[in-house]
Amino acid sequence: AIVGGPLLFLLGNLLFKQAVFGKFALSHVCGALGLIAAFPAHEHLSPLALAAIAAALLFAVGVWENISVKSQK
Repeated sequence: AIVGGPLLFLLGNLLFKQAVFGKFALSHVCGALGLIAAFPAHEHLSPLALAAIAAALLFAVGVWENISVKSQK
């Protein structure tokens, strides 16, 4: 659930942006891949550490998206 929620959010947002704007958000794909890569670590990390990784990845996606949108204007 710690990784699944953010992953579902990114994939849903990716599909929404594809349907509405017709653009493929590479930041969301990379964020989703990062969350998928972090999933096997759940056996070795505390839930707090895994949540921190998920939050950091979502933050990175947000920063990337913000920079990408600003550069297109």
